[in-house]
Amino acid sequence: MTSSISCAPALEYALRAAEARGRLVRALAASPPPGTAVVLLDRYGEIEHSGLDAERWLAEHFGAAEHPGWLPGPVAGWLALPPRPAFVSVRDGRRLTVHLLPGDPHALLLEEEITRFRTDALDRLGLTPRETEVLRAATAMEDEADIAWELFLSLHAVHERLARLEAKLGVRSAAEAVSRALRESA
Repeated sequence: MTSSISCAPALEYALRAAEARGRLVRALAASPPPGTAVVLLDRYGEIEHSGLDAERWLAEHFGAAEHPGWLPGPVAGWLALPPRPAFVSVRDGRRLTVHLLPGDPHALLLEEEITRFRTDALDRLGLTPRETEVLRAATAMEDEADIAWELFLSLHAVHERLARLEAKLGVRSAAEAVSRALRESA
């Protein structure tokens, strides 16, 4: 009888941890941070819940699933074979990383990172070719003098183009302009 009493705190702790993890997963699934999405699987490995971003990202990176509610084949194959290091796909200037949420074999965390600008997104933003060139350089360099040197422009020209970019995109810095253009490229 003593052993069952000593197990009670451990079971209670495990139950509380499971409930807390469940609340975390539901919260992430309801409103994940930008660039992330959560897919919740049922005990059979079928999709129980996923956000629109998750469904779109999985289809764009891995193709359509064989049946509605299933994971695309490459993701299902990755999930079936432990150990499961992060599963990464790079397509069209975007990197999608799929992780299992720690401690929960039924929750996938998807993180998409835009690695380059899409031309159509920059066109929609109304950027000129030279502004686009300065924006691309600003992704790799913070210093305006370095951008000027790289693009064979005067420091004044770089400063003016960055100011126009910031005004067009409604931001206050080159870093914010880069972030906005990357979001538009998603």
